[in-house]
This record gives sequence, structure tokens and C-alpha cells, in this order.
Amino acid sequence: MTRTLLLVLALALALAACPATDDDDSGPVDDDDAADDDDAADDDDAADDDDAADDDDAADDDDATDDDDATDDDDAADDDDAADDDDAADPAGEVEECTPTPPTDAFFLDGIALAGGDLDVSVTYSGGCEKHEWDLCWDGLFAESEPVQVWLSPIHDANGDACEALISETLRFDLQPLQDAWTTAYGASTGSIIIHVMDETVTFSF
Repeated sequence: MTRTLLLVLALALALAACPATDDDDSGPVDDDDAADDDDAADDDDAADDDDAADDDDAADDDDATDDDDATDDDDAADDDDAADDDDAADPAGEVEECTPTPPTDAFFLDGIALAGGDLDVSVTYSGGCEKHEWDLCWDGLFAESEPVQVWLSPIHDANGDACEALISETLRFDLQPLQDAWTTAYGASTGSIIIHVMDETVTFSF
């Protein structure tokens, strides 16, 4: 009897010492498996966060690219405006009737050209230290021919500039006073005038 009781106790102790298996759904959850599950969840979350961060970075890069393009467009527009300003002649006034013709400081006439109802006069002179002033004088006379002719004289006032830098610029003069004088003299609203400026000649039609 005593031996039998000892065998029963030994068997009970052996069963109690056996750990629960993972295949037993009713047994306790393996801590390692739980840790693995947590790690997997963390990895998935980290992957999602990385994807979201990548998407944000891509969006930011696209925005930065768009901003750069807009900046480039603005720069291009500014460059075009600057080029247009450089090409424009400097407004210098209008043709004036001067009798007698006043004296002028030295300059070189590079050419003349019509710009609608204006005359562009391109000149080169020495200076660089003072403001230079210009007039375009007419003696008030029409030389009778077909069409009539006039002689205009650029008048240069260097304001005592003793500097010797060579400066080139194009001056723009309004021809409206000359046109008005022709209309008064000949009683017509349209016509032509041959304009002489030193050795240069153009025909002004209106």
C-alpha cells in the first residue's frame, strides 16, 4: 500500500513539472510569442511611419520644385523687363524752335531713326562726372521741295564735365511741334518732311 501511494505521488509530481505547450490554445500565452507579436506590430508601425515620412518628403520636394519654377519664371520676366528698359531711348524733350541756334559742347552723332512720332538721336561724348543736357533745335524754316525739308541741330550742354569717359546713348525727341508747324503752314493734316540732322537724313510722314 505504501509503495503504491509513493508511485502515485511521483506521477503527480512529474505531471506538475511538465510545461504547457504552444499548441495548447487553452494554456498560458508564451511570453516570447507575445514579444514577437509586439515586435511585428512595432515594425509595421515603423514601416507605415517611414512611408508617410517619405510621402511628406516627396510632397515637400515637389513644392520646392514648384517654388523654384515660379522663381525662375519671375527671374525670366524680370530679365525681359530689364532688357526692354535697356533698349528704350532716353526721353530728352521735343523739337524746339531756336533762333539763333545756341552753341553746343562737343559730341559725335552716331545715327538717327524714326520711332513713330519721335526721332531717336544716337550720340557719343566724353564725360561721366556731370549730368549732360540735350536739346534739338530748328530754325523755324521749311525749305520748299517735295516734300519740304528741315535742318535740326542737337545742342549739347556738358555742364562743365571735364571727365573723359566715352558715353554713348540714344536720345528721343518728340516731333509733334514740327508736325504742328507744317500743318499750320500748309493747311493739311497729313504730309511728309525730310529731316536732316548733320550728315543723317530721314523722311517723317504723318
